Amino acid sequence: MTTTCNTARPRRVGASIIAIAAGALFAFSAQALAMDGPGAKAGHGHGDKASETAEKGHGESGGHDGMKMDGGGDHEHAAAQFSFGYPSPDAKPDRQIKIGAFDTMRFNPPKIDVDAGSVVEFVVTNNGKIAHAWSIDTVKEQAEHEDGMQNVEMADMMGHMDSEPNGFVLQPGETKTLIWTFTKGSDIQYACHLPGHFPAGMHGMVNIKGDGGAKSAEHGHGEKKSHGHEKPKAKEHDGH
Repeated sequence: MTTTCNTARPRRVGASIIAIAAGALFAFSAQALAMDGPGAKAGHGHGDKASETAEKGHGESGGHDGMKMDGGGDHEHAAAQFSFGYPSPDAKPDRQIKIGAFDTMRFNPPKIDVDAGSVVEFVVTNNGKIAHAWSIDTVKEQAEHEDGMQNVEMADMMGHMDSEPNGFVLQPGETKTLIWTFTKGSDIQYACHLPGHFPAGMHGMVNIKGDGGAKSAEHGHGEKKSHGHEKPKAKEHDGH
């Protein structure tokens, strides 16, 4: 009987040890599952999303996006440099030019003359009953812009155009202004790229007379482009 009693005790102790070990293993497994559960995944997902947002905010600034200027400064002007000039929101204009947009798919006047090196304030009014857009750029860039607007949703198109440093969207009866410094002679158009407007003839010509390259150099502006398209260089004239 003594032998039987002594044999039973080790079995109970062994069973207790096994139970304790199993409990510890269960607790550890539960903790591991909690760390890898929905809360942990949500936190990880938030980090990935933040990283993705940061990458977008830092990397997706090509073309015109993020180049709308609210203030002055040579550094900001250089960031929005075009081959023929740059927006100058704080500059005192040398002259003012009023342009009307009409539902006949025409701008009035259809052609304007400006001097290279001059600062011009464009005052554009939508005299129609539908929305129109207005922007200035080279003839080549206007054609490429029109091609790029094909099959784009209207809301996206209007949002894109209204964020440009060289133009805007006009609702019926609305008037907006753009102050621009012209630096070099080039073939320039102002145009509307809302669906069907450009091919219907809604564009006008800007004849830039002379070469204001010297004035451009004074302001520290180089040949930076804002479009992502290659632009032709203006011809240099002797003595300027």
